[in-house]
Amino acid sequence: MKFTDMKPPQNAKRIYRWADLPECLAPSKYLVEDSDGKSREIWCSKNRQRVLEGLMRSPLFSASYTRLSDHVDHLKRSGVDIETLMFRNDPETGRKTYGIYRLVSKVTRLDHEREEVAA
Repeated sequence: MKFTDMKPPQNAKRIYRWADLPECLAPSKYLVEDSDGKSREIWCSKNRQRVLEGLMRSPLFSASYTRLSDHVDHLKRSGVDIETLMFRNDPETGRKTYGIYRLVSKVTRLDHEREEVAA
């Protein structure tokens, strides 16, 4: 496990409950683009989609009451590049170590695809 001496991103969000993540009413298709130019399309729904949408808005603290790690692991297996940044001494919780998930891939929601599926 690699720790960084940097401070965590100021916009990193703590997730205490599912309501802290974006609400997603219908499954959607996403375009995932890597820094090397490779891309793929994935479908997401339910809580996995909420985690992806949350990561698209800001980094997320990895320790949460909603167990984000299961959904992050599945997103990683689907080809979404998400890194875990490790830090020491969380001033809010007093934990000695903690992590923050950060989206590395560029992810775009393909809303027009979702509308075609719903039609």
